[in-house]
Amino acid sequence: EQVDQLICEDISKWAAATSEVYTQSLKPIIDMVLFSYQLKRKLGFEGPYLLYAWFAVAASISAVALPRFGKLAAIEQTLEGRFRERHARIKKNAEMVAFTRGENPEIILLENSYNKIRDHQLSVLPRKFLSDSIQQYLTKYFATVVGFSLTVRPVLTNFNNMGNATPGEIAAFFVSSRSTLEGLANAVLALFELQKRVGTLSGLSYRVESLFKSLHHPKPLLEDQIQAAKDEGNPPKRIINKNSGLLRFVDVDVHEPNGRLLLNKLNITIDQGMRVIITGDNGCGKSSLFRVICGLWPIVSGTVEHPEVHELFFLSQTNFVPVGTLREVLVYPRILGKSKELDEHLWKILEWSHMLEDVLENNKPGDMVLVDVKKKTLGGPGS
Repeated sequence: EQVDQLICEDISKWAAATSEVYTQSLKPIIDMVLFSYQLKRKLGFEGPYLLYAWFAVAASISAVALPRFGKLAAIEQTLEGRFRERHARIKKNAEMVAFTRGENPEIILLENSYNKIRDHQLSVLPRKFLSDSIQQYLTKYFATVVGFSLTVRPVLTNFNNMGNATPGEIAAFFVSSRSTLEGLANAVLALFELQKRVGTLSGLSYRVESLFKSLHHPKPLLEDQIQAAKDEGNPPKRIINKNSGLLRFVDVDVHEPNGRLLLNKLNITIDQGMRVIITGDNGCGKSSLFRVICGLWPIVSGTVEHPEVHELFFLSQTNFVPVGTLREVLVYPRILGKSKELDEHLWKILEWSHMLEDVLENNKPGDMVLVDVKKKTLGGPGS
């Protein structure tokens, strides 16, 4: 679900957020260490400890009052993924939408998806404003008030002989301590800002992790239905006939990947050389039957018996032309190099299919050149 959003957007944003957290975490940490050391020299060990105690109180208040930025980021990416998914669906089925005059309902669906993104953003902005206000007052202004009260202590307790200092020395000490306290408060504030980015990064990391889990450890299709069939004594089984063209279904259930039952207890035997037409309404399971034969969908229950896969040929119901030269198209999906024997064989196929006049420039098989299909020409000696 939303694979294009995860690959195109979430991974890019996750990488940018990771880089931002990494690059912006070094300076405030170094500033915090340096200013703490300077504050300890001026006010003693009690100065930094008491100030850190206030920062711990501020962090506790922030943890309760501030929003969960990781969850908000994950919700935002999910909503963007749904919007992208619906937009891609309209692009894919634009012609059918036009034929059925379905522009209005499709526009409504698209606008609803967009409005959800807009409403989410509008609800997040006031939370961010409140978050910034609380953090500014708790970690900077209130911390400065606490710090000012700490600067009085050395004078009252005669720390570093400040009790005997002149009014000018006390004023210089106050100004110096104030600068150190503001630097420490700004460093802690930067760490609190970094906490928001880490929260956003956690939400993006959750979505990226879900992508990699689904890629490396995909959930087996129809696992519950297959287990139920095993419990009933009709486990799925595939038999490959190496020396026979027989195609047989015995008590086979065909399910869509979402679990919907299409065909129930199918029993049919088709001998080699038989011509069979399968008819039915759209969605009744005609194409699904071939997906099971080819192995694209799992067998849920019963036995499927068929020749080896390389002896089965499926003709697509949609117009599909591989990209490449005509030689590569004719031998698709095999990958074969150029050879005289291969070109002579392909020459016979073109002759049998009455395509020679469209693709040949010379009438000698040895001089035939297979070029890009889009050019619709084959020709030129020297291949």
